[in-house]
Amino acid sequence: MECTRIAIVGGSQLLQAGMLAALAQHPRFRPICFPRPNDGEDIPESQLEVDVIILNAQSPHVEAAAMIERLRRAGRAAKVLVLTEIDGRDAMIATLRIGVHGYGISTNLSPEDLRDAVTAVARWGFWACPQTIQQLVDAALQAISTPPTPWARETPLSNRESEVLALAADGAGEEYIAEALCLSRNTIKTYLRRIRDKLQVESRADAVSVAQERGLLVRRSSGGALRPLALRKSS
Repeated sequence: MECTRIAIVGGSQLLQAGMLAALAQHPRFRPICFPRPNDGEDIPESQLEVDVIILNAQSPHVEAAAMIERLRRAGRAAKVLVLTEIDGRDAMIATLRIGVHGYGISTNLSPEDLRDAVTAVARWGFWACPQTIQQLVDAALQAISTPPTPWARETPLSNRESEVLALAADGAGEEYIAEALCLSRNTIKTYLRRIRDKLQVESRADAVSVAQERGLLVRRSSGGALRPLALRKSS
């Protein structure tokens, strides 16, 4: 039977060694390890010819987006399984939206869970840990139970608010947004709170979703002007 070729990217040497030992117990897994390249650029293109990439991410959405772009440029079709210690719904939703094939909270996974995750991603193209599934269910139930509110025509986002939200939609944290826009972190918090108030939502992920639906999410064009940000489609 065919072997599943696996690349373990990122994480400490101890974490990689543990994953390598867990995966090596499966007779048809062929895992290899790479150091901590945030965007995968340190991996030789020839080594990207694998079936599954396990990405141990500290900033899941940012690192996953960079890895998927690296695979696209290299013309590779590897499936990306993101594992992270970050237990947050916003980070999870933002990462799933870019088209990864699996997502899990690594602190809750056993060696058997890891093998099951790789098998599911390789065979069926998607896997999520129980915690992630519960967060998705909670988000769906919240969306269903929340009555729709009229869109307020009088409350469009300002250019600065649109810039902040566009960076947040790309997975950037408050500190990164503050540095990118040369503002203080407290100012960014104020902008994010104002955006949520204007869009009548409770979370950053919901603000991004609503802004996309209304055509309010924008990014800078090459000339510096703001232009609408197209909805991402999962591959």
